[in-house]
Amino acid sequence: MKLTKKQYGKIEHLMPIARKPAEISNYQFLCALLYMLENGCKWRALPKITVNGTQYMCDSTDGQ
Repeated sequence: MKLTKKQYGKIEHLMPIARKPAEISNYQFLCALLYMLENGCKWRALPKITVNGTQYMCDSTDGQ
């Protein structure tokens, strides 16, 4: 399932406002979350995210 920009536009006002510049947008986060829910994959199994030429991996062990 992929959330379109048009669909996201309908719920965008419900999303939190970032206090500092975020590495990924709320839209990218929701798409990743929907991908995870639909495919039943582990958070670490999500595809790598590229932001401004830098590649990030989602890591559930941050801060633990």
